[in-house]
Amino acid sequence: MRCMIAGVLIASCLGGLVGCAPSDDRPARAPVNVKVTYDGKPVEGAVVTFMIAGTPPPAFGRTDTQGSTQLTTFESGDGAMLGTHTITITKQEFDGVVKDEGSVDGDDYKPSIGFTPPPKVKHTLPKKYALPGTSGLTAEVVSGDNEFTFDLVK
Repeated sequence: MRCMIAGVLIASCLGGLVGCAPSDDRPARAPVNVKVTYDGKPVEGAVVTFMIAGTPPPAFGRTDTQGSTQLTTFESGDGAMLGTHTITITKQEFDGVVKDEGSVDGDDYKPSIGFTPPPKVKHTLPKKYALPGTSGLTAEVVSGDNEFTFDLVK
């Protein structure tokens, strides 16, 4: 009887360990849902990135019309790695092209052979949220479901 109880306990412990381990060789991850608002309104099309310093890869997602997204690290919707993350949130639009070699619209436009003018990027959210060093946003991802709301301001 003692052997049977010990066997059940060992099997339970091993089963618990297997149940906590990721189903692949990748780092442990947890589902993360994020909502982004700016001045109280949902932000559509923002790219949210969760990153742990020195531990690639980051997790990311693009917000929908409600300002919500589910993060992905390796596979769609698999979440973010466990730990403390620095967060960046960006939303950019392209506004024409940089006019380094003359105005694209003007007669003086004479680009070098093979030159493709880079697009001019316009940040539609405050630029400070686009950089890890200035965003001021962090989050702790733990086992189980994680939900974060970021209310961005000017």
